[in-house]
Amino acid sequence: MPEYNPKIVGFLCNWCGYAGADLAGTSRLSYPTNIRIIRVMCSGRVEPVFILNAFENGADGVLVAGCHPGDCHYRSGNQHAEKRIDKTKKLLDLLGIGSDRLRLEWISAAEGEKFASVIKDFTEKLRSKGPSQIGKEAHLVPLQPNEVESVHDLLKRTKALYCQECGKCSSSCPITRLDPAYSPRLAVEKALMGLEDTVLTDKGLWSCLTCYLCRQRCPLDIEYDELIRSCRAKAATKGIFGKCSHEGVLHSLSRLMANPKTKQNRLGWIPQEAEIAKNYMLETELRQLYLLVEQFLAYAEFQIERKNVMYMKDWVSYLDNMLQTNKLKILASKGKISHKEMEKIVRKEIAKFNSKNKRLKT
Repeated sequence: MPEYNPKIVGFLCNWCGYAGADLAGTSRLSYPTNIRIIRVMCSGRVEPVFILNAFENGADGVLVAGCHPGDCHYRSGNQHAEKRIDKTKKLLDLLGIGSDRLRLEWISAAEGEKFASVIKDFTEKLRSKGPSQIGKEAHLVPLQPNEVESVHDLLKRTKALYCQECGKCSSSCPITRLDPAYSPRLAVEKALMGLEDTVLTDKGLWSCLTCYLCRQRCPLDIEYDELIRSCRAKAATKGIFGKCSHEGVLHSLSRLMANPKTKQNRLGWIPQEAEIAKNYMLETELRQLYLLVEQFLAYAEFQIERKNVMYMKDWVSYLDNMLQTNKLKILASKGKISHKEMEKIVRKEIAKFNSKNKRLKT
């Protein structure tokens, strides 16, 4: 049986990582040939979606190689790369792919031997883990041309024909805030004018997040998100594909999460000692609760018959005594911190949040 060779996709910095790989080649250093190198100008250019797409298309591991800290040709590109890789590793653990299938290395232009050593070590670790199941059964579903439903029919089905051009959709759109040239209202207006080719080739068709905010604000409940999805499907039948917002990372995440081969670890962030609260009652517990209520109401009715004056502290005292008589615990799950301590923690977290927002604005 032939030895399993994992498929590795490498994103190498042009100035250091790629030069190190080139030096390993010119020095005739031996290393596995199962890596496919993609040259980028800086390791900070590697987006999370690049890594997700690599796994989605059948890669068993991804290597990102950049300049050593302090040597980046773009000053802080490798620092941004390190932060992104750390976040992407957490995401890979959440998706069930595994953070150990992603590796970040600092390799200078003079470290050809280190590059060869990293590839050998990474290959052995991936070989011990086995092949990734993501992307093994990836296939494109052929789209059926939709010649029956025109753009006008789509406008009618999604109620866009009744658009009043009030602008509420544009005022709530998160894309319009970043790109004033984009507007859901203008997109509908182009479709109403019969400019089908303009609508299908417009980059705004792929910029939409389909987040549903415009539909929530629309007084006529126009299904703009459904209009966008239908127009994208129609554009795809004509061979027109665009670049989705955020480089399509949201769509890539959706596909990976829907992949039946993945064993997601969504609860991995919860501490092992944490207990899950029981928010339901069994039939026997409900029956016991009903009997307790009956006891309490009978006592209350008896006090009314005797015309006894009862204060709130009397009711509380009787209820505590009744529960203790029935051998039930009182406030078994009470909190462990006081109100003042909780207030201090909340104020501290708010101060952190405000400080972070201030730094982002500046």
